[in-house]
This record gives sequence, structure tokens and C-alpha cells, in this order.
Amino acid sequence: MYLSNYGEEYLINYIQKILNVEKDSLDNDVSYFRLNESKYLVVKIDGYVESTSRLSFQSLKEYSRKCVYACASDLLVKLVKPEIGVTSITVPNIRVMEFEEIIQGIYEGFREFEITCLGGDLNEGNEISINVVMLGLTEFTIHRKPKVGDILVTPFMYGYTGIIFKLLNLDKLGQYVKDKVVIEGIEMLRNPKLDKKLPEKLKPYINYIHASMDSSDGLGRVLWTMARLGRVTIEVDTLPTSIDLLQFCEQLKIDPLEVIFNGGEEYLPVFAIDPSVVYDFERLGYIPFAKVTDKSDGKVLYHNEELKFTGWEYFKRST
Repeated sequence: MYLSNYGEEYLINYIQKILNVEKDSLDNDVSYFRLNESKYLVVKIDGYVESTSRLSFQSLKEYSRKCVYACASDLLVKLVKPEIGVTSITVPNIRVMEFEEIIQGIYEGFREFEITCLGGDLNEGNEISINVVMLGLTEFTIHRKPKVGDILVTPFMYGYTGIIFKLLNLDKLGQYVKDKVVIEGIEMLRNPKLDKKLPEKLKPYINYIHASMDSSDGLGRVLWTMARLGRVTIEVDTLPTSIDLLQFCEQLKIDPLEVIFNGGEEYLPVFAIDPSVVYDFERLGYIPFAKVTDKSDGKVLYHNEELKFTGWEYFKRST
């Protein structure tokens, strides 16, 4: 038996059980540690290996900066400002200018979010690997369990990264590099756009946000995770994308559901919110696309049929 027989989610649950992970962190993408009655220390670690995470058109600086952004994204979607960061870098015997590119990308990422870097660790290995740890403080926790009646909201920008991954897999990206959908998708992957002011913008609505995740592993992963943990049914009403993306998929005869739900690396926030604040979120740029309808063993439906796309999961390439 190999790890591919189990998949990332099973392995994470196994690790948490063996290490007796703190209860507040069991069903989350960040780890909470209670400092006192009113404050939590929030910790996030993310690791990337070049062979599985760097795309052919990404420079080393873009790749290392993305590693910082990915870590920051998980804190921001919990309405936590990243305050402190450390990194661990493993590199082979590469050229000095390549090493400088990696460090410059990390520096730019930390500077973008005004994070104080406390240092880190440098190692030699067979390929480039970057690990980023970030810490922040918060007065509240947000988990991944939506409630019946909640509305799911997000920016409508899905499918753009998914179409790039699909074209790369089909070895057809070069044929469409001048199409506006492809240009937008490549830009999202090279330079992710995160809203660093998210915590201050949404803090007034903290009591109305029942669950949150970012779409780094695909929108399908978000929906199935929320449905399973909340033991609810999530019904998708609207595809959270543009007419341009849908028309491009039709032109290429690609299933839009696949690229919308199985993409990933958009780093877009998804919130399950009380319906009373939907209008407020719409004014902030979030659009409702799904609702939580009833208790269940965890279902995701689109047009009354079970959504078959489940997002990205390490060790399970078929997803």
C-alpha cells in the first residue's frame, strides 16, 4: 500500500490523531492557540516543492512570492492580519542569481503584507523547496462548518486558473496564449491578487460569518469540505464565473464545471454567511452562488445532481 491509496485528507486526519492536535485547530486551515480569555495566536504553515508547485511560465521570484501569498491567504480568509513570518528554504547547488530571485520573491511577499520576517532556515537538497510560517492575533475563531440557511458568497473569478491547468495537461497552452481568458488565467497564477485589508473590511460582520476557506485547492474542495464538516447539503445555484470563461470553454469543448471547481490557486475567499448580510457583502464585491439547505452526511449539488468535481488533493492525482 502507498500513500496514493489514501490521499492527503486521510493522512492529515491520521497525523492529527497521532499528535493529539488541539481541538480548535482540528477542522481548520489554520491553527489557533488560546493566549488568554480574549486573544488567540493564529499559526499557518505552507510548504511548496518545485516539481509539483512551480508552473513552466513562473519565474523563480514569482514561485517564491506565491509561497508567501498562499500562506497569507489562509490567515486573511479567517480575518487575521499576518504579523510575523519565518521561512525554511531548501535549494540544490543553483546559480547565485537564481538564489537571489527566490529571496527577492519572499521579500516582496512579506513586504506586500507588511509582515515582519524573523529569519528562518537554509538547507541543501535535490530540488527547490520553500516553507513559510506566519503568525497573527485574533479575538475570534472562524471554522469550516456552515449552518443550514447560510448563503455562500465569493468573487466571480473561477475557472481562469483551471483553464490554464487543463490546457497544460492537454499540451495546448501555446495555441491560446493570446486569448484574453488565458492571459487573465496566467496573470492570476503569476501574480495572485489578495486583499490585505480583508480583516478590517469584514470584522464588523464577524458574528454573521459561520465558515470560511480560500480556494487554493479548488472551489470543489471548499464546497465538499464545508458540506462534510458541517454535515449539510450545499446547493450551487450559479456558476461563479464570467460569460467570457463559459464561451471559451464552449469553444474548446471543455466542461466548464471541471475548470471552475477543479482549478485551484485562485486564492479567492469563500464565506458562508447569514442571509441578512448578503447585501452588505455584495457591496463589498462578493456575489452569492450557493446555499446551505438542510442537514445531511455532506452533499454538494448542482442542478439537483451531485457535484462530481472535488478539487485538488495531494497523492490523489485523479481528483
